[in-house]
Amino acid sequence: MEIENWFKGFEKGLERLSPEQRSAFLSECGRNCVNGGTLSVYKKLHERAQGDMDIFFQ
Repeated sequence: MEIENWFKGFEKGLERLSPEQRSAFLSECGRNCVNGGTLSVYKKLHERAQGDMDIFFQ
């Protein structure tokens, strides 16, 4: 299966949800994504920069 086909099906499924259901679902997805990787990357960068935001953004 091509990843493009998976995304098309995912998008069609989202379209079938009510706005409230879509919001609840995507909020959980976003929270899981952040807690599963993105947040830890930025925490490590912040620690290395010792709180200096100029260094952090370099």
